[in-house]
Amino acid sequence: MVAALLFAFSLALYTRTMAPGMLMDLGDPGDLQAAVAGLGVPHPTGYPLFVLMGWLWVHLLPLGTMAYRLNLLVAVFGALAVALVYLLALRLARSHLPAVASALFFGLGYTFWTQTSVSEVYTLNAVFVAAVLWLLVRWGQEQTAGEASHGSLSVAAFVYGLGLAHHRTVVLLLPALAVYVWLVDRCVYANRRLLARLLVVALIGPALYAFTFWRLLAQGVPASEVVWGTILGGSFVGSLGQTPDWQNILWTLPQTQFGALGVVVAVLGLLTLLARPATRAQGVLLLLAYAGVSAFCLIYRIPEIDPFLIPAFLCLAAAVAGLAFWLARLPARLRPAGELALAAAPLLLLGNIALVPGYWSDDKGVSEARARDVLSRPLETGAAIEADWNTGTALRYLQAAEGLRPDLEVLLVRLNSQTEYDRLGRILSAGRPVYLLPGVELSRVAAPARWERLDTLGGMIRLTTAPFTPSEHLVDATLALQGFRLDGDTLTLLWQARGQVPGDYAVALDYFDIAGGLLAQDDKDPTQEPLYGFRSSRWAPGQTVADLFRPVPTDTVYVRASLLGGTGHQGERFGQAIVFQVRPADLSGVGNLRSVSFGEEIVLAGYELTGTSPLMLTLYWQPLRAPGRDYTVFVHALDANGELVGQADRPPLDNLYPTSAWRPGDAIRDVYTITAQRPVKEIRLGLYERSTLQRLPRADGTDFVAVPVAASQRSAP
Repeated sequence: MVAALLFAFSLALYTRTMAPGMLMDLGDPGDLQAAVAGLGVPHPTGYPLFVLMGWLWVHLLPLGTMAYRLNLLVAVFGALAVALVYLLALRLARSHLPAVASALFFGLGYTFWTQTSVSEVYTLNAVFVAAVLWLLVRWGQEQTAGEASHGSLSVAAFVYGLGLAHHRTVVLLLPALAVYVWLVDRCVYANRRLLARLLVVALIGPALYAFTFWRLLAQGVPASEVVWGTILGGSFVGSLGQTPDWQNILWTLPQTQFGALGVVVAVLGLLTLLARPATRAQGVLLLLAYAGVSAFCLIYRIPEIDPFLIPAFLCLAAAVAGLAFWLARLPARLRPAGELALAAAPLLLLGNIALVPGYWSDDKGVSEARARDVLSRPLETGAAIEADWNTGTALRYLQAAEGLRPDLEVLLVRLNSQTEYDRLGRILSAGRPVYLLPGVELSRVAAPARWERLDTLGGMIRLTTAPFTPSEHLVDATLALQGFRLDGDTLTLLWQARGQVPGDYAVALDYFDIAGGLLAQDDKDPTQEPLYGFRSSRWAPGQTVADLFRPVPTDTVYVRASLLGGTGHQGERFGQAIVFQVRPADLSGVGNLRSVSFGEEIVLAGYELTGTSPLMLTLYWQPLRAPGRDYTVFVHALDANGELVGQADRPPLDNLYPTSAWRPGDAIRDVYTITAQRPVKEIRLGLYERSTLQRLPRADGTDFVAVPVAASQRSAP
């Protein structure tokens, strides 16, 4: 009866403070609303039980919109968790008012209350945690009373398995559960038949991941990515191993949930349970469960870690009931007042009723409005839309819940999904129209495409296929620049991992003009997605990653790319810097076109000779193939007697763009200043290998080109 009253009281509060509808501006809640409406798969780890239960609920309950119904279901889960915390605390203390105090400290706490107001997964997770702990304590008390049945333990294993099908953090409870079973009845571990039964019933819940596997496989997601990236949450591994924030996890966030008084009361209750031999096993269970969850949160760094602590808060709230044993020592006339004061203490948290709506009020409906605008546009049937996560989930929700433009395919620009990137490439190759919404950062999504802005469609960008210019420049054995593309002021680099890249690096670009003068610099993390995603250490061998830079200076001809930093090597360069040409020199106005080949590798396409003293010789080179070696240009000035009177030997562009970096399609403009001792009649030029001084031969057997100097240019200093 008390549990039912607590359920009703909590639900009344939660429905008063919950969000009224769509929550697409908040990220995860909107993603879950869209997934439930369309029976899809939300962000990792997929949450199949939540999706299936939510889909049934929103289709069977004729009340409000689908988004409202799902918000309501989360509130119902929250109220159910409060009732279960009461039942757990009642098992621990065998006293109603202290158990009520436990339930209210949990249910009225700010962190848990906020999660009842939006479509999130944490209230259902709390239901499973509370249910498992309640069933285990019940089983332990049954064993102490001499009952031979293990029915409660089997049910606990089944519920635990359901928890695994929902939120993987229930794994953190496993050490606490195992120790508690050992403390109560270590013979369980010798009973193979019982252990087999517990394992079988615990695996029933995780079998629901077959739904996640089936749905994503049907979308073309590779099985390995479904298992690792989604079901196992491998995409979040990069957030582990962070420097622990002890104060935040162990004091600031618990205080936010319970208030300072609540934290003190919970700790005292836990110490009381641990001090009594009759309740020590239950105290150990709560302590280890709290410690397991808190330890994980200490090393897991994400922007909003507090909901992950809810199972730990639940354990602390349940421990509050342990004070019942301390209150039992009071004189009989004072005991009721003490228990009543304990039960009333959490009512100080009722002020959260004014704060909780602020948790979701930042959702101004921007993503929903944008999605409705997009779906009202005259897009071709079967077009694909690349959208940011919030707008994309709003589009998917409106398609599933309201039946708007179900023919359109919505692709989310995920921070770390190679599958989405590959899918976009297949769609473009098939000739289907693809649109990119305004505000979406053109990073990897731009790799297989060019784009044109269509202002008649609200500024959306129409993507079309276009090739990259191949480059094949090795940074080191594990990483290469496979190609690039320059579109106006936007440069896209196409990196390819050739092995396991050993660290996380920043890309530093230097932009040079046609004469090799430095124009600008640009440094950033690859793909500018440092939180979850495409850090270079996580690039799989063979994977290509497009990296966007803009604006590129108008006069840029050469780009030098360096990778800096890396794990434990802040500021150091990784591998070798690479240089490539993005705009070939214009040969259309060159006066002396020669097309003289050296070594079947490099062609002197033409030259220009100007000035008198000094002479200015401008050479135009074109590689027939990638030379692969560094050559030096020799420029020798001869007088009328054939004697050397001046020379200028150096690598092209003073080694800014060495010949080993040249690629077919390049056109290099290279200027030499010649100061001579006497009038120059002829200039001879060619190429030689820097290490051996061996000249590159011409097809006619010579190894130079003779450039005559006009009589009017033969003056000397």
